[in-house]
Amino acid sequence: MNRKTRNRALYATGIAGLFAMLFLWLTYGPSPKLGDAPAFSGIGTGAVLLDGRTVADRVADLGFVQSARIASVAVKVGDTVKSGEIVATVESGDVAAQLSAARANAAAAQSTLESLRSSLRKEKLVRAHLHGNDRNVQGAQVDSVAASVAAGESRVVAASDAVKSAEVEFGKTILRASFDGVVVRQDGEVGEVAGSAVSAFMTLESSGDIHKVEAYASEFDIAKLPVGGVVSVGIAEDGTTRAFPAHVSAIDPEATDRNGVPAYKVTILLDATDASVRPGMHAGISPAR
Repeated sequence: MNRKTRNRALYATGIAGLFAMLFLWLTYGPSPKLGDAPAFSGIGTGAVLLDGRTVADRVADLGFVQSARIASVAVKVGDTVKSGEIVATVESGDVAAQLSAARANAAAAQSTLESLRSSLRKEKLVRAHLHGNDRNVQGAQVDSVAASVAAGESRVVAASDAVKSAEVEFGKTILRASFDGVVVRQDGEVGEVAGSAVSAFMTLESSGDIHKVEAYASEFDIAKLPVGGVVSVGIAEDGTTRAFPAHVSAIDPEATDRNGVPAYKVTILLDATDASVRPGMHAGISPAR
């Protein structure tokens, strides 16, 4: 092979190598960073099979069902709240008026019904002391008042249903904590519009010791982590790593995209924990030996 032919061959080989590297990069992407994507498969990673993060046992995004202007925000990030506690409200002028009217109508219907029932008792008492045709005439009066009582009872039921419906609508203007926890995010402010067209503006995490770890695994790694399987979770703390016994609680049935790589979310529950474990801490997951 002459020099010119050899140079052409080397050039062609170099070009082919570059295309091969480009193909691999486009197909698999750069190596995932810690916390961005899982450390896929245990090959070359020692005992740690997956990288995960500790998460609160319960997390809820709070928001209003209907779009309206925020009237009040009773809490801020870092505040602890109790289940059912009001955390925010939106303007409720129309629905508050409707609720007030519905309650007034229900009260009036109930008052009318009580008056009709009192009249019915009196008419029956009069009939009890009559005889012959007079009793028959009074009986027709009793029947008429009884029909009015039945109609009044129907009006009370309808009015009560209207109150319940109005209370539901008014309830949509009040945002309450769904469980005991800590406010970890708040985007909405008084005067802004919140509701169905706007993402939830407040996030609540359960308080107390952390038991849950979430990680993402490849289809090859989930075979090594069956649901119920025992694992060891290493959590970094003050420059050292503490090992916690744990088990696999759940594996999502469908993969999600993680930086261009399909992965299955794995939920792991710590069998023992303490107050030093906080949300967002890095956790290395290893199959128990």
